[in-house]
Amino acid sequence: MIPAASIHCALSSARGYGRARVLAAAVLLLLVHSQAWAASADLAAQLQKTYRRIVDLQADFVRTLRFADFETPSVSSGQLFLRRTSDRGTMRWDEQSPVVSQMFIDGETLLHYTPEHKQVLKGKMGSDAASAVAFRLLSGMGDLKRDFTLSTPDKTPGVLRLIPKASLETFLKIDVTTTPFPEGDGVMIQGVALHDANGNLTTFSFQNIRTNTGLKADLFHFVPPKGVEVIEQP
Repeated sequence: MIPAASIHCALSSARGYGRARVLAAAVLLLLVHSQAWAASADLAAQLQKTYRRIVDLQADFVRTLRFADFETPSVSSGQLFLRRTSDRGTMRWDEQSPVVSQMFIDGETLLHYTPEHKQVLKGKMGSDAASAVAFRLLSGMGDLKRDFTLSTPDKTPGVLRLIPKASLETFLKIDVTTTPFPEGDGVMIQGVALHDANGNLTTFSFQNIRTNTGLKADLFHFVPPKGVEVIEQP
């Protein structure tokens, strides 16, 4: 018969070993999480450093909107132009397919001109939430570490996940795909995926990206053509 004292000692040792394993697992998990956060924070810092060096940018874009309740996505494409000054940013989207239209963002004002309809919709930048987020990211506005919780989804290299802390509540998470910056150290944005609270997904992909080519201010100045109706949006 095994003495009771021996049984108690064995159980205590097993419990101690179990606690040690749990503690070791917790430390390992914390270490992995810290390393992941450091990697995402470094990627965010590289992004912001790059875009603060960019005065202007132009690229081809494809925008895809996938609704949760529909199988067929809505796809549009065209060119975008962006210009930064010391205190503001301006942006122009020239959609070429499937409908010809232009969108101008100047500060907090948004103008959307559709020649086919002979009308301009005038509102605040937030009226097109997806374009507003793309504008903020591409213009280097804000502070990623301050405004978002950072992570790297599924340990995918070059992808930064942004979880909004306060503003931009329209989207639950934003995944930013990066590519090396061709003009020096750092990375730049090649794609953005925006997941909203309704299960919809909006993605932007950017190709033929050119930076600091000297875009002129008048490229971003829009005057409605004669006979075009301007509709003020709340």
